[in-house]
Amino acid sequence: DDTMEEFHQLPWDSLTTLLLAFLGVSCLGMVGLWIGRIVFPTVWSYPWPPVMDDSTTTATTTVLMGGSFNPPHKGHVEMIRYLASRYPHVIVVVGHNPDKTYPVSPDQRVQLLETCLSDLPHVTVRAVAGYLWRHVPQAQILFRGIRTWHKDGPDERHLQILNTWGPLVCGPFWWPRTTYFLQGNPQYNHISSTLIRDICRGQKSAGNALSTRGGATDEASTDNLDLLCQLVPEIIAPQVQQLYGTHVEKSSQNQ
Repeated sequence: DDTMEEFHQLPWDSLTTLLLAFLGVSCLGMVGLWIGRIVFPTVWSYPWPPVMDDSTTTATTTVLMGGSFNPPHKGHVEMIRYLASRYPHVIVVVGHNPDKTYPVSPDQRVQLLETCLSDLPHVTVRAVAGYLWRHVPQAQILFRGIRTWHKDGPDERHLQILNTWGPLVCGPFWWPRTTYFLQGNPQYNHISSTLIRDICRGQKSAGNALSTRGGATDEASTDNLDLLCQLVPEIIAPQVQQLYGTHVEKSSQNQ
């Protein structure tokens, strides 16, 4: 009887060993895959990959593009429109720190983006506080806009690590989302949110900076609104001037 018991136990022991070995190799493979995503990020250089009308891989894909958009500018909007031409559902997230007070609120920035993208019904804009993966679980791919990986990579890698390992460490647990980096059109690389805010505050140095960075300025184009129209979509330029001029000015006076 003892011999028969040992005989029946051997296959189960072997099966358990194989199963544990398989799980170990699978775990190592997944860890290697996630580390590979961080070490070798996916960067879509400009010009971006062409949109294929017969693509089946993107037909049901929901993507997310996150940023502060403080304020949104022409470079942001061009990226979002490209994603909207490629994917059936694009979620644009205005990320913010819930413990921080902003002169221009995240909801106001959402309204600016919605105005720019009102002709795209499959683009949703929302404000999210905290980790993106907790609030937008339906997104399969996360996009981040950058100028170049050389300029913005060090700062973006921190967020990439959070988006990759966050769901595993902080929860809720699910397969980490892929992060793609969309390199901006060089035509707009001179634009920054800081430059826009400086123009709204009426700083002369901002106009000079726009000229040296490639913007078209002349003596007849010294008005702030004219400068803003070179940087942000014209449809929101007056509102951007009002929000980031008056609100920022009041914030400075209260400090």
